[in-house]
Formats: sequence, structure tokens, C-alpha cells
Amino acid sequence: MSQKAYYEFDEHLMDALDQTLGYTSENIHQRIDARLAWLAAMPDEERAAYLRRTMYPMPLDFTEKIDGTTYAVNAVFNDRSDVTIQEKTERFIANQQKE
Repeated sequence: MSQKAYYEFDEHLMDALDQTLGYTSENIHQRIDARLAWLAAMPDEERAAYLRRTMYPMPLDFTEKIDGTTYAVNAVFNDRSDVTIQEKTERFIANQQKE
């Protein structure tokens, strides 16, 4: 890459991206740039419709209310788990939608 990257990623995030999606530090910027170029080439209405279809239906809420007290919920992922971060995230979102 000839220019300095305008976004950098944490090592743990890169490990997770590599494990779940096959993204590596060598190709992640190219993939992001390709996706941004693809979105930029769309007509405004088509891009807005695509973003509406692909965004989360609700914001992720990392708080839990128990007996009238609201607690901040932290997410911890075990590196040795058989369940991927993507599967955990999808399960979390599904549980949030049930409430």
C-alpha cells in the first residue's frame, strides 16, 4: 500500500477477523476500500436502501436492568471457545429482539 492507512486495527480484532472471515492484516484495507468504492458507485437511493436493509434492526444495548437497577454488561470472549464471536453476536442480537 503506497499511502498510510487511515484506519488501524487492534491486534485482537485482527485475529478475530482472520479466524471468522479470513481477513488478514494484508488484505483488510483492500477489502474495506473495495466495499467503500462499491457503495460510492451506487446511486444515492440504491445505497440508502442497501444500508437500511443491512443495518441492525436496533442498536446493541449493553445494559441490563435487574430489580430496578441498571447494570452495564461487559462482553468477554474466550479465545479457546468452539463458538465464534460472530455466532455469539448473532445470538445476542436474536435475544435482544425477543425482549
